[in-house]
Amino acid sequence: MSQNEFDRTLVVEFTIKTAAVKVRDVGVSDEPEEYNLDVWADIVPIKQVAEFPIADKGKPQKMEILKHILEY
Repeated sequence: MSQNEFDRTLVVEFTIKTAAVKVRDVGVSDEPEEYNLDVWADIVPIKQVAEFPIADKGKPQKMEILKHILEY
């Protein structure tokens, strides 16, 4: 990290006293009594895909990509 990058970096620390999250591995499943409510209910699928690594232009083109990076 250069001094310029360091000077532009901000670290924030805070304490989380309570938190909630809803994780679902199947489709939408509201309670029957909630169907009459005027609210939208759905899921937004999010998918993360690791693609083939792209080397920095400053590195030699023929440098071997490490095995653990390719396995990721």
